[in-house]
Amino acid sequence: MKNKKYVIISIIIIIVFLIFTMIMILINNKNNFKDTDDVNNNENVPKTLTIEADEVERNKKAISDNLLKERTLNNIKLKNIDILVINNTTTFKATIENISGNSYKNKELTLIFITDNGMECGRFEWPVALIKPNESSKIDICLTKDISNATDIIIEEK
Repeated sequence: MKNKKYVIISIIIIIVFLIFTMIMILINNKNNFKDTDDVNNNENVPKTLTIEADEVERNKKAISDNLLKERTLNNIKLKNIDILVINNTTTFKATIENISGNSYKNKELTLIFITDNGMECGRFEWPVALIKPNESSKIDICLTKDISNATDIIIEEK
């Protein structure tokens, strides 16, 4: 009987502690998300979001317009291409659309980034499990390479 009493008291103490902790977290979060007017009027508050956005803008590199053009390989279309290069890191997003009447499955696409002198400056492989006819899939990948000097993309299929 004493063991049950200790177990029940222990559970109640744990529950009270968890509730207290959650209340403290909520109060802390509420204090962190003050009205923007309060933040702008307080000179002691660092403006990290503005600094980060400025830092990204300063380090962003120009991309050739040719890289953003749609491309087709067999019955696959690569479209909605978005490339961002910052500090030797490339973010590549695109849509792969199956433009055939058959399912496109169990293939691997290789995107090769080429400079104007024909040299490869980056590549990545993307496995495609299944894209049904007239449907699409998204590519969202981050390369630890700066491909800002690329002027073209070659698509290969394995």
